[in-house]
Amino acid sequence: PIVPIMLKEETSTLALKLKLYDQNILVSAIRPPTVPPHTSRIRIALTLTHSEEDIKHLKEALVP
Repeated sequence: PIVPIMLKEETSTLALKLKLYDQNILVSAIRPPTVPPHTSRIRIALTLTHSEEDIKHLKEALVP
């Protein structure tokens, strides 16, 4: 499934994408014009190939 994290602003969306990328986590940053202004989001695609350790790593990266 695709899990969106709504951040609203483009700058915070791109900052989170880069933070996760630096931790070897690949996500998509969805911003205008793909979505309406102030609805930017990170899109996480989880698959069966992700291990519990992968998900734990993601969770730890998302929680400040």
